[in-house]
Amino acid sequence: MSDVAVATPLSASLRARQHSSPSSGPASAPAGGVHPQDLSNFRTWLKHQPHLPHDIPDETLTLFLHSQNNSLELAKMTLDRSYSIRTVARELFTDRNPLSPEIQDALKVIRFAPLPGRTPEGLLAFVVGFKDPDPSHFLFVEAVKLSLMVLDLVQLNDGPVPGYRLVMDMRGTNIAHVGKINFATMKRGLDYQQEGLPVRLKGVHVINAIPLVHHILAIMKPVMKPETREMLHVHTEAQVSKFYEFVPQEMMPKDYGGEAPSSDELHDLVKQGMEKLVSWYSQEERLRVDESRRPARSVPYQDGDAFGCNGSFKKLNLD
Repeated sequence: MSDVAVATPLSASLRARQHSSPSSGPASAPAGGVHPQDLSNFRTWLKHQPHLPHDIPDETLTLFLHSQNNSLELAKMTLDRSYSIRTVARELFTDRNPLSPEIQDALKVIRFAPLPGRTPEGLLAFVVGFKDPDPSHFLFVEAVKLSLMVLDLVQLNDGPVPGYRLVMDMRGTNIAHVGKINFATMKRGLDYQQEGLPVRLKGVHVINAIPLVHHILAIMKPVMKPETREMLHVHTEAQVSKFYEFVPQEMMPKDYGGEAPSSDELHDLVKQGMEKLVSWYSQEERLRVDESRRPARSVPYQDGDAFGCNGSFKKLNLD
């Protein structure tokens, strides 16, 4: 990671990083409270796992340790699950070229705005919403793939942080968008978020919620862990003052009434940052699991079609 994780406009323009200058790349150990000996033990364990890639960078191992509050055992399980899901979910973790027509088109539909500044608890936040709400332009798999690529970019720039709050803006969403959601991809994405994501996710906030949101959540909840459901907060437009208790209004982009650059400006920085990491995304795709070499004592990721089918929501009655 470190040989390709160059400084991007995202880190240079937005992050007031206390541990390094923007040009120094991701934080190196010790970072986020991770002790060098823990990192060394993690590396030693990894070398004895024949099914896992052995050239995972120290910066990435640090993220796994930090995300699990420096518990080596939990970090081991999370890393194994993370790379197992990345191997199985090929639709989400292959062909991740930021310059490809598919990703460039997705960037025209979905807007990502990592917010400068931090919440009173020291958390970072980013807003995701529709840049183009036309359902005919929305491709669910590409949207999820892009979201995970952006998350990789954010982690490269931020390194270990106390935690994140994800803000999902539902403005422009309608039943036609829901009809394009693929069950299996949705489940794999949730599995990755719940079992393999090396991030301290502190909350998911749905803003400008419409009644349709509750139907979507009712379908998703069977594959959501209790702790995931507990961190999920739904805010209608009338409940925005409650949302500001979690993410202060001044942190939000100026088109949301805040003091940060506009969401389009922040999105453009994300786009530029991704395009500088073409080589990194390509190299990352080499880090995958060889299930034929997995030790008998090691439990593989059980990938199954969500709810027993591969279809989308098109046949569901959500009236």
